[in-house]
Amino acid sequence: MSNQTLFDIYGDRGLPFGLITVNVVRVVISTIGVLLNASFVFVTIKIKTLNSPCHLLLAFDCFVSAWYQSSSWFSLTVLFNTGNQFVNIRSCCLKILPPFQIGYTSSFNAIFLISVDRLISVLFPIWYSQRQISKKFYLIPMLFSSLLSPAIIIYAQFQIVYSVQETRQIICVASECSWSWVADLTYFLFTSFYGFTLINYSTVWIVLKYRTWKANNNLGK
Repeated sequence: MSNQTLFDIYGDRGLPFGLITVNVVRVVISTIGVLLNASFVFVTIKIKTLNSPCHLLLAFDCFVSAWYQSSSWFSLTVLFNTGNQFVNIRSCCLKILPPFQIGYTSSFNAIFLISVDRLISVLFPIWYSQRQISKKFYLIPMLFSSLLSPAIIIYAQFQIVYSVQETRQIICVASECSWSWVADLTYFLFTSFYGFTLINYSTVWIVLKYRTWKANNNLGK
């Protein structure tokens, strides 16, 4: 297996057209995502009827998603400048990791929080519909997920970034700042979020199917 990096292969002659195209497409898709997510946040703020807890969580997810998608713009600063397409790993990662991970990790957390909200609404429908749930009930976990979870991953990534020579050259994208045990840790955390989210939605589906079956049996009597 080769230990060559992209810098070892393309450092002198610059990135090939194919890799530049892939990065441009990634930036374009991210920009579209930023605009769409920002639009949802704007609509949620402007339309007062969209103030339910679920809408609040969806708007939060869109906001943090737009936040991390905007980090793709960093790569445009050097993408077309042949001979300067690679930058020192620390100068890149120190700039790109905080905005990317705060948004990216919070987005995973938001998806999980939405599933918790849906689970509560199904398990306790009367309480959920009649009781005005304090926004603090949702704002606290949102703030928690925006600070603690990303901080753990960013700290781990900085540990591994500072374990290599400062002169190591990379393309300035977030994926270049995570490898080895840090990549495994990140994969484990995000897989856990997805796993718990799947459990919540599976529970919602089972409860709804059971209630439908029970209602049909009662009608048949």
